[in-house]
Amino acid sequence: MINEVILVGKVAKKPELGQTNSGQKITNVVLETVRHFKNSYGIYESDYLEVTLWRGMAQSICETCEMGSIIAIKGRIQSRTYLEEGNRSYGSLEIIAEKITLLDKYFQLK
Repeated sequence: MINEVILVGKVAKKPELGQTNSGQKITNVVLETVRHFKNSYGIYESDYLEVTLWRGMAQSICETCEMGSIIAIKGRIQSRTYLEEGNRSYGSLEIIAEKITLLDKYFQLK
């Protein structure tokens, strides 16, 4: 089984470093990715995907990325499950980053 996601996009909002109750560093990056086809109005739409980063990766991205930075993320999709009236229910999906590459130097617009 393979659970791997690769995303390339622009940081839509400056990431902010936080901490869990146990002291683990965490941040969420909102990544804007543009679809490769036009809608019925002839416009390319964007998706805004939230990606969770942990520990040193979270700190590093907060120190190096600004709004508009272009990054590549390799990670996995994780689902949250919970019990509701004794039955297992599936909640939302999360993207958990495992590797990040800053691509600004490769995509300098002139």
